[in-house]
Amino acid sequence: MTELEEIIKIIKTARLKITDDTELVWSGYDSVAGLQADIDKDIKELIAGDLTKLDSFKFHFLPTSTFQEISLSNGWSEECMELSLDFDKCYESIKNKVELNTAEVIDNRTGSSEGKDRGLHKIWSWLKGL
Repeated sequence: MTELEEIIKIIKTARLKITDDTELVWSGYDSVAGLQADIDKDIKELIAGDLTKLDSFKFHFLPTSTFQEISLSNGWSEECMELSLDFDKCYESIKNKVELNTAEVIDNRTGSSEGKDRGLHKIWSWLKGL
C-alpha cells in the first residue's frame, strides 16, 4: 500500500465514525450531512491527485479541531489519537517527498517549455506512485 493510499484509508476510517447521530458540539459544523459531504468531496479530490487536500485533512486532525472534538463528544477519542498519529506520520513523509522531488525537477529543468513539460510530467508520474 502506498503512503497516499494509507492516508486515504486513515481519513476514511475517521469518516466512517461520523454517522447521522454524531454529536457535533465544538466541531465547527452545524450538520452531520454538511461535514460528511465536505469530507467525501475532499477525499475524491485527493484521490484525483489534488494534494492540497492533505492540508485540509491536516487541519481536521489537529488538536482541538474537527476530528478530535467530534471524537471526544462521541466516545472514540483514543482511536482518534491513533489515527491522528498515523496521519501525521504519512503526511510528513508525503510532504517531504513532494518537496524533494519538486526541487530535483526544478534543478534539472532546461528552462525551455519542453523541459518544463517533462518536469511537470515527472512530478505527476511520481505523485501517482505515492
